[in-house]
Amino acid sequence: MAAALSVALALAAGCAPGDLADNATADNATADKSDKRNESQVEEANLSQQIEFVNTGQATTVHIAASLVTDSDLAALSELASLTEIKLDNSSVTDSGLSHLETLQKLEHLRLRNAAISDDGVDSLLKLQSLRVLNLPQATMSDTGLARLASLPHLELLRIGSPRVGDVGANSLRDFPSLRYVHLIGCPITDKGLKAFHGMSELESLYLDDSNVTDEGWAKLIKANPKLHIHVNQHHHDLDSNAHSHQH
Repeated sequence: MAAALSVALALAAGCAPGDLADNATADNATADKSDKRNESQVEEANLSQQIEFVNTGQATTVHIAASLVTDSDLAALSELASLTEIKLDNSSVTDSGLSHLETLQKLEHLRLRNAAISDDGVDSLLKLQSLRVLNLPQATMSDTGLARLASLPHLELLRIGSPRVGDVGANSLRDFPSLRYVHLIGCPITDKGLKAFHGMSELESLYLDDSNVTDEGWAKLIKANPKLHIHVNQHHHDLDSNAHSHQH
């Protein structure tokens, strides 16, 4: 599954819809061919069946697309040591529920939609030292909580939505050692916070939705970091020379 994750990250850099754009259908298309049959079986199964697939070595992923997943459901995942991906598209997972995942040392990809994860859940996230993709589009964490995620050494793709993350949080992203792709949703970042990305030469893609950045702020960023690929409200920025011709 590490190969599949690398493909997903590469596609994100090229604007292919994936966790960066939060397109569940396209996420599936990035699966490694060798796991294609097992991945298909898993996504058609309920949670109990998927747990059985993992326990019997048929899969290393859990993906629930429609059924509601709660904190108590996560408790059943705590002993799945081989698990590398958890993608829950309809969850009511809380900070307390995240504690059930702390034992999953091979987990590289965590996506929790509709989960209001706050600063109180960060301690549990920091136990997942293998994480490469973290997708929390409906989080409630603050600048402080976001900054603490810099302790995840392998985190390459970060997708966070929170009205409590602003310019201070944006500045903290400079301290993330492996970050290559960022998507911030509903974060009240201004031109001041956007300056943090001017010198982030390793960053490949920046998606920013519903921010307070002005046209002047974007123009300055593009001038300072011309190789950075930029999406604003899910569309290519007009000045982005790295834009592709495809439509979303």
